[in-house]
Amino acid sequence: MAIKKKPPEAEKENGERWLVSYADFITLLLAFFIMMYATASADAQAAGSNGAGQAQALAALAQAFGGGKTIIGNYDGSSIIDGHTGKEKLSNGAIEAMALEEIEKELEEYGEMSGLGDSLDVVIDDFGMHIRIKDAVLFSSGSFYINNEAKPVMYKIGEALKKLPNNKIQVDGHTDNIPINNGLIASNWELGSLRAVNVAKILIEECALNPKNISATSYGEFQPIASNLTVDGRAQNRRVEITLLRNYDITEI
Repeated sequence: MAIKKKPPEAEKENGERWLVSYADFITLLLAFFIMMYATASADAQAAGSNGAGQAQALAALAQAFGGGKTIIGNYDGSSIIDGHTGKEKLSNGAIEAMALEEIEKELEEYGEMSGLGDSLDVVIDDFGMHIRIKDAVLFSSGSFYINNEAKPVMYKIGEALKKLPNNKIQVDGHTDNIPINNGLIASNWELGSLRAVNVAKILIEECALNPKNISATSYGEFQPIASNLTVDGRAQNRRVEITLLRNYDITEI
């Protein structure tokens, strides 16, 4: 008699397989809501966070998936400042230096477009930025009253200085060594002083710069930048110098 073979038992169906898909779905959903919350929280902060919302969102996603890396690499939350990116944040000194260079470029371009030539000179050094304006641009010979024609020049300088509104500004009056005594002004030192004060007044009263950051000084003939033995040298020495002082040491850059 033939013996019937018992048919093989069907494999038991895994009734818990759906849990794997469900867990993946819950993980993705959680990550989505974390990202939305982080982005909304960042947007509620004051403007000017320079990408902080994106940093929070990316960090939240990375944390939700159990690691510190994202699809764009090891994102460390560094801000984008004035078009510059990098893993290390720019120091205050570096940001200030960039602003000084921007002001220098702006004023140099203005000088070229206005035909001022070397009558408007901008120099950056360890102390800050020196804006040198020849006296002929601002004043009549021997006068300390600013010409109306010079007002646009001063307004442009004032607007440029607003890029660093918390930095100190020193206005210095300089002359050549030719003695002056016209009955109204007794010395070159006095002439330099009056010219510096009037330039400072324009920056404060008409350019709306903070008066607590502005000082006026006269050096008279005693800090020449050229020889007083030549006409051209004396013309260079007769100047008003506006110095925008650094807030941060140059070694901090």
